[in-house]
Amino acid sequence: MDSTLQERYSVVIQNRFDQLGDLPEDVDDCWNSVSSTIRDTAGEVIGTRKKIRKPWLSADTFAIILKRKPVPMHIKITLRGSDFKGSSKQKPRLIVIVSNWTRSLQLTFSC
Repeated sequence: MDSTLQERYSVVIQNRFDQLGDLPEDVDDCWNSVSSTIRDTAGEVIGTRKKIRKPWLSADTFAIILKRKPVPMHIKITLRGSDFKGSSKQKPRLIVIVSNWTRSLQLTFSC
């Protein structure tokens, strides 16, 4: 601890206690006035240290997470053919469409 800072704090706290005068009879009131005097003086003379927080995830790490994250798939299955149109000429077909936000794939199966 810096000696000049220590001397400055001692002088300021002594002056504050001199200004307090007689302390109240109630123990709680006495403690509140003493503790607030000490806290206020320390805040003014010494100051507070601002905590520097490091980011939990860096931008590079977050980019890797997004790259490795599985892409959600959407699957749509439809059945087309004689069951729906009443025509026996067409063979029923099963159509499966698998898609995500980048591409789509359509598979058609004849039954």
